[in-house]
Amino acid sequence: MELRKIKKSQQEIVGFIIIVMMVLVVAVIFMGIWLRPKPMITNDDAEISNFLITSLGYTSECYRAEENKYLTIEELISRCIQSDKTCSNNRKTCEILNTTYTDILSKTLMAGELSQIKYYKLSLYYNTNSSDLTNRILVSGLKPITEGNLSGCINRRLASVIRTQYPGEFTIELDVCRNS
Repeated sequence: MELRKIKKSQQEIVGFIIIVMMVLVVAVIFMGIWLRPKPMITNDDAEISNFLITSLGYTSECYRAEENKYLTIEELISRCIQSDKTCSNNRKTCEILNTTYTDILSKTLMAGELSQIKYYKLSLYYNTNSSDLTNRILVSGLKPITEGNLSGCINRRLASVIRTQYPGEFTIELDVCRNS
């Protein structure tokens, strides 16, 4: 009788150990999934959207003597889309737009391996049919502005700002990868 009690106790202990091992295996699997870094693209990041909206009001070095004012980035974009007009200093609006945005981004985001920002890409699209977003094209005369390295990016954020520009609309899109 005493031998049965010992065997039963041993079976209970072995069963308990098996249950604990199964719980530990499941916990390790869940922790592995939870802790694994995942590439993530967050659309319409508020901080990036605010940066883009604010940048539209930035005053450029494009002076228009006939209007007696310096143009903002938003005005430069409109002129670049229309016909690449020139400023009073005989530089093209698209050229000044590209230079101005490159300067703003390099001073603000400072992409690099040791920086908080690892990579960024700013693109400007124009779409004549605002109801068909698949038909958008890069604004001619303006290449995407990129800096940094996208490889190994874990925390990626994307935001865009859309403005009406007769007869369509333009979209500024900023793709940013942060070093976690």
